[in-house]
Amino acid sequence: MTDANPKVKLQPTCDRLEAGRRCTATVHRITISQAIVSSALEVPKVSNTLAKEVLRSHLSGETGLAEALSGLIVPIDPAKPFDPAKSLELIAEGIAKQTVVNVETVIAAAVVVLSHSTADDIFTDALKIAIDVDPNGWLSEVSQNNKVTLKQMSEEGVEGVLAGALRSFRNRLGRKESLPSRAELLFRHIKILHNSIFEAKDPRRFKLALLKGADDLRVKIVHGTGLPKIDIDHSKSTMLFLHEAAFTAIRSVGGAFNLPLDMEYFKQLATNAAATAFVEGSD
Repeated sequence: MTDANPKVKLQPTCDRLEAGRRCTATVHRITISQAIVSSALEVPKVSNTLAKEVLRSHLSGETGLAEALSGLIVPIDPAKPFDPAKSLELIAEGIAKQTVVNVETVIAAAVVVLSHSTADDIFTDALKIAIDVDPNGWLSEVSQNNKVTLKQMSEEGVEGVLAGALRSFRNRLGRKESLPSRAELLFRHIKILHNSIFEAKDPRRFKLALLKGADDLRVKIVHGTGLPKIDIDHSKSTMLFLHEAAFTAIRSVGGAFNLPLDMEYFKQLATNAAATAFVEGSD
């Protein structure tokens, strides 16, 4: 995008090596996030075991269901007494099945929300890296109607005033716009660099329309009345798309400015994360 004021040249606040390390850190965060939420999606695979355990706990008396029902259930026809054990089994089976449904619904929703949070953070970071590396390319986003005092102008100069305005714009990114809006903003300034292994029709390939759909789904989950019904397959496809969207953001920034990934730094981050997980698991 054309500079807002071609006579003003701001200096980058981040060099390529540091920007590359920041990109490396975001790649690591995306990788860890995808691993965590993917593991959560493994839980429904043991849903039959969960249902059996819930049923067993009710029938064994551990939950107090039998005692609660004994005083509530009475036969409609006193001449035809019911079998308490059979009634308990039927009700316990229904509760066990519903428990599985509830667990899968909660996991499916949580995976979408957590994946959206990762994408949200990464797009904000990608924007900040792009601004820090190429501030002049983002001056067009600074409002030309900002009021400036003569004192500011004399003390900071034109460059200082514009740098401060751009810094304020940068720092508001994560609080102001929605995820799709920030994606639109980023890709107005840099070219989208897709993952070459995903064909155009692949549901994981970044598309702004799909990002808006994932954002709408997250709004329904967080702000709706009750959790919407989301099956595990839909949750998984949304999770994969959102993480690929995050990778696309940082890949595009890295490609636009030829930023090197620091693989030694990535290994260090991965080692530290593994060590932390081991220590916490030992407590």
